[in-house]
Amino acid sequence: MVTADGFRRVITHVFVAGDEYLASDAVFGVKQSLIIPFERVDSADEMWRADFDFVLCATGEAKG
Repeated sequence: MVTADGFRRVITHVFVAGDEYLASDAVFGVKQSLIIPFERVDSADEMWRADFDFVLCATGEAKG
């Protein structure tokens, strides 16, 4: 979920590029635009990073 004051809330899901289960998605929610690569962060902890741009509509804007 992505929120910001003055903007409509967005609920979405992103998928890990290369995941072995992408092709067997039971609810057919996988779209190419939602598949993104995750990169391991160079640290002692097992952390991963992914960049994704979210676009929010201002409250009161028409749905498109």
